[in-house]
Order: sequence, then C-alpha cells, then structure tokens
Amino acid sequence: MIFLRTLLLLTLGAASTVAVADSFNFGVSNNSVAAAYDVELSKSFNIKTSLLHTDVDKARIEPSHTRKIRRDTTTDMVNFGVFNGGQVGPVRLYVGGELFWLHTRISKVKKSRDQTYGLSLGGGIHAIIIPNLYMDGQILYAPDILTNGDHQSVLQFNTSIGYQIIKNTSLYAAYRYIHTTGKEWDMRPYNGPVIGFKFSF
Repeated sequence: MIFLRTLLLLTLGAASTVAVADSFNFGVSNNSVAAAYDVELSKSFNIKTSLLHTDVDKARIEPSHTRKIRRDTTTDMVNFGVFNGGQVGPVRLYVGGELFWLHTRISKVKKSRDQTYGLSLGGGIHAIIIPNLYMDGQILYAPDILTNGDHQSVLQFNTSIGYQIIKNTSLYAAYRYIHTTGKEWDMRPYNGPVIGFKFSF
C-alpha cells in the first residue's frame, strides 16, 4: 500500500505540471482492459501512467519441475514511467523506465495470490508511416535484481498501429504480451490482441 500511495502522489504531481501535450488511450479485448495517460513535458521528455486488468481463462502456467498446466488467472498492474527520447524525421525513439506493481491470482493453485513491485527498463518507437497513420512499439524488462516479491522477472511488450479518424482521436489495433518468471511458476498474464482509442489534447 505504501508503494501505491507513493505512485499516486507522483502521478498527481506530474499531472499538475505544465505540459506540452497530453494523450489518453483506452484499450479492450475479450479478457483485458487498459488505460494510459501520457504527459509530454518537452519534445524529448515525457511521463506515463497506466493501469491494466486481465481475466484470462486457461492461461498457460509453468510450475517448477512439473508439466505445463492451464488455469484461470486474474492480473492487475499499475505502471508509472519516465522516458527521454529524440526525433529523427518521422520516427521518435525513446528510452527510460517504469515503476510497477503487479498482482496475479491463479485459480485452483495453492499460494495463488502473488504480488511484485519493481523497476522495468527499456524503450520504444513511435513512427508516422503516412499522414494520419502511425505505429508504436515498446519493450520493458525487469530482472530479478530490480524486483521485489513473488515474481523474479517481468517482461512487457506491446506494438500497435493506429489511424487518426477525426481530429485528436485515433483508432488503434495492438498486440500485448506479458511474461513473468517466479519462484513457484512462470506465467503469461496476457498474450493477445487489443483494440482501442487514443485521444490527444
């Protein structure tokens, strides 16, 4: 709870800062919902807060020293990130890190409630393909040394392609992948497509 309170205070403080541009995106699938708020403080510096909830039927679980099994899983994840980047023509590259809190629940498994917090490092790309059409990609990884809790490492990857349908509003299709390794088992809290809207301010 201390971590969540700190994260909330940081988010509120960042949101009150004078920003160059903001964006909000909201994505859903059959078994996930996600929201993210991005504050661009300058042409090279931005902060991002995101929330994710998944409810996956028969997700693949890989317990230690046993065969793979499938169980219903529920995951909640909160991220707060800081990134720095640069523009090269129509392409923007950035690197940075995110503080995260991850909570997973697995059905029909003892000690089924795991939670982890830590720091993920990585980067991404935003590229304008043609006017109104863009592509995004991001990868973040938290090794064992930067995590604390039941999961020993966390990998997050997502890529999307979007099209501006009206002023300040885009429709996008994305693919999201999350993989964790732990003391008791490895699991994929989410692995699949997402569709959503992005609003720019």
